[in-house]
Amino acid sequence: MNGFLNVENEQIGRLGSQQAVELFRDILWAEARRLGILPEIRISERITAPDGGIDASSNNTTGIESELIKANYSGFQIKTGTTFVLTDGALQNELFRRNQPVQKENLGESVVHCLDANGYLTFVCFGLDPNEQETNRAITKIKEWLATCGYQNAIVRIWGQTTIKGFLGDFPSIRLMVNGRGSGGVFETLDGWKMHGDMKPEVLTLGEPQKEIIQEIREQLLANTDAIHLRIVGESGVGKTRLVLESLNEEKIRSLVVYTDNPSQLENQGFLGQIGMADNAFEIVLVLDECSQDVAVRYWNRVQSLGKRIRLITIYNEGSERAGTTKLLPIPPLGDDQVAQILKQYGVPEEHVRRWASFCEGSPRWAGIIGENLQSNSKDILKEPDNVPVINRYIAGTDDPTSQAVRERMLIMRFLSLFKRFGFKPPVAEEATAIFGLVNKYDNSITRARFDEHIKNLHDRKILQGEKTYYITPKPLQVKLWIEWWDQHSAAAFDINDFTKLPPALISGFNEMFRFAQESQAAMKTVEYLLGDSGPFADGLLLKEERESDFFLALAEAAPEKALERLETTVAKWNNEQLLEFKTGRRQVIWAIERIAVWEGLFVRAMRVLLRLAEAENDRIYSNNATGTFKDFFSIFTATEESPLIRLPLLEELLFSKDPVKENIAIQALSLALENHFTRAVGAEYQGIRREPHLWDPREHPKETREYTNKVWEMLMAALNVVTENSKNSIMTTLMHQTQVFGRNPGSSELALDSARKILQQGGNKNDLIEAVVHILYYGHDELPQEIKSKWEEFYKELVPDDLSSLLNRYVAMNLTEDYFRKRDEYDEQGKEKRIADLADKAYQDQSELLKNIPWLVTDEAGNGYVFGHALGEKDKEKKLLNIILEARRNTPEEKRPSQYFLGGYLRTIFEENPSKWELLFGDLSKEELFVPLLPELAWRAGITDQIMENILSLVEDGKINPVLLSHFKYGVSIRELGEKTLEQFVMVLMGQSKKITSSIALDVFSRYYVDKESGHEIPKDLTLAVLTDPMFFAESDERADVMDDYTWSQTANKFLEKYGADKEAVVKIGTLMLNSLGNSGSIVDHADRYVRGILMKISEAYPNELWLKALDSLEEKGYFIFKHWLSSNEFFDARDHANPSVIGKIKLDALWAWIDKDVEKRAWFIANMVPNVFSNDPGQVCLAREILIRYGDREDVRRNLAANFFTEGWSGEASEHHKKMLEAILPLRKKETDQRVIRWLDDYINQRKRAIENAKTEEERSDF
Repeated sequence: MNGFLNVENEQIGRLGSQQAVELFRDILWAEARRLGILPEIRISERITAPDGGIDASSNNTTGIESELIKANYSGFQIKTGTTFVLTDGALQNELFRRNQPVQKENLGESVVHCLDANGYLTFVCFGLDPNEQETNRAITKIKEWLATCGYQNAIVRIWGQTTIKGFLGDFPSIRLMVNGRGSGGVFETLDGWKMHGDMKPEVLTLGEPQKEIIQEIREQLLANTDAIHLRIVGESGVGKTRLVLESLNEEKIRSLVVYTDNPSQLENQGFLGQIGMADNAFEIVLVLDECSQDVAVRYWNRVQSLGKRIRLITIYNEGSERAGTTKLLPIPPLGDDQVAQILKQYGVPEEHVRRWASFCEGSPRWAGIIGENLQSNSKDILKEPDNVPVINRYIAGTDDPTSQAVRERMLIMRFLSLFKRFGFKPPVAEEATAIFGLVNKYDNSITRARFDEHIKNLHDRKILQGEKTYYITPKPLQVKLWIEWWDQHSAAAFDINDFTKLPPALISGFNEMFRFAQESQAAMKTVEYLLGDSGPFADGLLLKEERESDFFLALAEAAPEKALERLETTVAKWNNEQLLEFKTGRRQVIWAIERIAVWEGLFVRAMRVLLRLAEAENDRIYSNNATGTFKDFFSIFTATEESPLIRLPLLEELLFSKDPVKENIAIQALSLALENHFTRAVGAEYQGIRREPHLWDPREHPKETREYTNKVWEMLMAALNVVTENSKNSIMTTLMHQTQVFGRNPGSSELALDSARKILQQGGNKNDLIEAVVHILYYGHDELPQEIKSKWEEFYKELVPDDLSSLLNRYVAMNLTEDYFRKRDEYDEQGKEKRIADLADKAYQDQSELLKNIPWLVTDEAGNGYVFGHALGEKDKEKKLLNIILEARRNTPEEKRPSQYFLGGYLRTIFEENPSKWELLFGDLSKEELFVPLLPELAWRAGITDQIMENILSLVEDGKINPVLLSHFKYGVSIRELGEKTLEQFVMVLMGQSKKITSSIALDVFSRYYVDKESGHEIPKDLTLAVLTDPMFFAESDERADVMDDYTWSQTANKFLEKYGADKEAVVKIGTLMLNSLGNSGSIVDHADRYVRGILMKISEAYPNELWLKALDSLEEKGYFIFKHWLSSNEFFDARDHANPSVIGKIKLDALWAWIDKDVEKRAWFIANMVPNVFSNDPGQVCLAREILIRYGDREDVRRNLAANFFTEGWSGEASEHHKKMLEAILPLRKKETDQRVIRWLDDYINQRKRAIENAKTEEERSDF
């Protein structure tokens, strides 16, 4: 036998006790696997169990046995070393415990179990090799002793080194374990393989796909079948080898494993020939790592005929097709969650682990490298382990790393790494050509053919991925290669003129990679030049270009201080006019400043540049403009490397600058500084792959946090005496709001109270302070100490004394949410109403004081005026206050903002007590010019009767009341108190105004009266028809009265169709009016929503020919697009929830063809453009698209417009996937199609979809979709 598998007795004898037990267990499992009884046999070991006389056992109930594994039960006592000999004394001590007599009770428990089961009691002696005579004598003696214990027929075996060696014969892996050749050589056992440096961590983090693959591998290997070949493929670095190791590290398999990462050398050693010899019965799981497809095929061809004793696993990063009994198992990258778990094993903090997990792109190999470097605080995050040449393994694969081919491949990869991605195939192949030009200029021995050959090799091995546009994966590999290019090649290869001539997309990708320049001294020299006084950004003009400003952003991540210096000499010195014109590139400069400002020593300088942009703000749409970003930086939660205290001098300078713009910016920043919630997303601190800055954390510095907040507060308080009036109001607003927040906090409540008193002295709004105090006492009830609460309650009494005027201001003028609750979260509206009722009682008793307040009660200052007016009216049974209130209302000028709340509530009590009296009073008021325009609102608030409504309508018709004022009756349910005749009069008067807004009011009131579920009224035919056909809804107009008109009209129409749908004349009248109005801008059929279209659909279903054929005759007059919009069902997105499938499908086909044939030139293509874009050739289903093709498919304009129709669509997700689904749906229909015209169109359509797929994939690859 080949020497590398030889085992000597001395090697067996050197094994320790635990090694021997583990080895024997492996032998048992291997033998069970050879016998094909793995699922049925139980093997146990007792290394750590209390000594019962047995170290290992097997229980075989299959009926299949061998010398090693007998049927039934076998117990094995394993002895090692030379101290155990087969003398009587030694045997007795071993069997019956030391110095104990030969009695059954002195036998070990496990020995008794074995003997009771008529099992095989076997002594396995690793330390000696007895001859046959010595063995037989010892067995005879043991049997004599056991017979005296009642076991007359005990089966006893003794095995020495030669016997053990014999059991190893069929198991190469176990032979290698014993002879010491299973680690560090060409071939290794599983234990030797586990020692590889890149097989860490010991605890593997797995996602569900990886767990399923492990289970699949084990099931395949344990199955009692013929020889099998498992082909493991996947991207470099996804952990293929480690995953296979995990799969095989299972007791039933591990003893059979032989591993090599150099299959060709293993073949040269003769191993393949050895295992394939006819005179051996090797049982083996052979793992060939870095095994290319041709080598895998060669091995498999040699061993697949050897039967079930051979299991072949080959691993490579190149994909291949499954062939014969080869089973292909692709290994997907890990998910970010699993990569994060790996990183956590190296102590990567939770707040940073996601960043690095994403960067690893599913590669456990790189997760281990980065985790180890972070753990050891290595300056090089991508430093390779000393014992694992990671980059060489990626690039070289199975080739000799020192070969010319690998050197070329490495050079090409370094050039490719300069670009985020590059096009390789048409239509973007020019990018690969450009890169080849750079490579060839550096090394002209590399031809285009060699370049393409290397690219193919790398793509086949999944180091380069993509279909037309390629990119390097995983990202850490690209960054490492990028750094190597700059360090090793840039001196000779970097000519900025060459790079500026590259295709635009390549330049963008080249620029973006500069965010990693911090890792290379050579790259940083280039960055410093680019940002320096002689560089392209020196005059700042390139900052105004989209692509160049993106480049600047990347450079700022690499060299923040140099980038800041450039901004200080350009943007910071521009005048306001220049800054206002600065639009393109502005956003990138702001983002760059965000990244710069986090670093120690740069914050204040960065903010001064940002301030210049904020002073000349030209972006009023987005909150993250210059102003928003500036103020965000003063939030306590916007972390930089420095304490926030260093920010305050700049704000103080701005606040007291006497410059209104700067004052305003400072106040916004200071206001945000007092907020105690997070205001800014993490991200600016993640730059390139440099370590995160040591950010200041408010949770770690509570004292500084309080100091910062207090100084901000003090600064705002101090500014009240010096800033402009507008700024003072802004500060007041901020302080009022923050008083509520600070006042609820026991640690800052007294500061807030002191400030509140000062604000009051400064002329602060008393009601705002009252609101703040109420808020503090309500929400701080359980948190604030009683002493502090008492101080706030005392201040509240100062603000709200117990006099009537103060109480009216508190409860009638103010309408606070807290007043609706008895205590926290206990709603109590009745309590509030009772409080106001009690106040009304007090007011009625103290009318002299009440009269002082009447002037403001009739204005909009009385937020609770209606409730108070109603309560007061109920107290005033004789209505003595009526004339006083009316007179106050008469005397209130418009600039005081008079309101009908208080008056309406008071008048409501008159209606409730005596409607007739209210009607008389209403008649009197209608004679006063002042009250006439107020009558609709007063009637709506106080109460409506038929007489009152008739009075109002009469005034409308006389032109004394603007009909628009009747819009009050759109709200609430008071309109339902009217009789139907009055309601009809209301509707007709408003529609009679011939104005869109009044028709809208009429429609809304009509709907509330008749259509609402709670209306209780039967919908009338004629009036409803009049409302639905009101010309105002269909007339062209720029005016849009109510955004709900479409919906309300549709709901009314639905109700009409439900009840009167059989009235053909009425229904067709509605439909015809809708069709005749198509194209009228501002009408309800002008691009109407699904509800209006749904009505037309229902009418079309009932009377299609009466409507559409007549309407289509006016096609040219109305315009093709308008009809397409209405006739087509082709919604941009899925319209299954719409009640408006294509109405054209409701027209009888014979009539439709007749209509088209009258003018085929104009009508055939038009109908093709609007039929439902769904294709079917099901005989039981009419498909308009197919029918059109059968009749008119010989026309190019029909085919073209039908294709355009089918491509008018929308989707979510990847466009390529959408087009693929559409293609897959049409292909089976093409196979079934028989009509030649339809086939012609289908073939064109299929080709268009294929082109769409290719184009979409190209775009997706290039846009990080």
